[in-house]
Amino acid sequence: MSVHLEELLSIKGVADSQLYTRKGELVLPTLPYQHIRIVSVGKEVAVYLEVLEKAREQIDLIEFVFPDRRLLVKPGANFFIVVEYDGDADIPLIKLAVNVVSEAIRGDKKMQKVLGTAGGSQELLHASDLAHEWRSITNVVGLR
Repeated sequence: MSVHLEELLSIKGVADSQLYTRKGELVLPTLPYQHIRIVSVGKEVAVYLEVLEKAREQIDLIEFVFPDRRLLVKPGANFFIVVEYDGDADIPLIKLAVNVVSEAIRGDKKMQKVLGTAGGSQELLHASDLAHEWRSITNVVGLR
């Protein structure tokens, strides 16, 4: 596979980057263990992306800002990339690099095969702990 997430790590201020399936399953980097933070970030971002899809929002990039770090999310058709960085990072360069990596993922046949076996994010909201809240929100705003 010719996807190199480490290219993102060479940018000043970038602390980490991961590739997930649209179900929030970690694909890269391959780790000997699954750190709970990495697993939970993937699942939570997958749910947020599904909410935005249900609301028919077209998203190119999403930025989550926390007191100690920031996350940039680049969604793709069957994946998303998460880049963790600090406030001093070169954000325009990160955005440019994450777009290049995203295109490499789309064009990599082996990676697409790996992502294709995982499927989409269908029913993530209904299977998650947020299922009851999700049904309440969809009833209020008229989403189905």
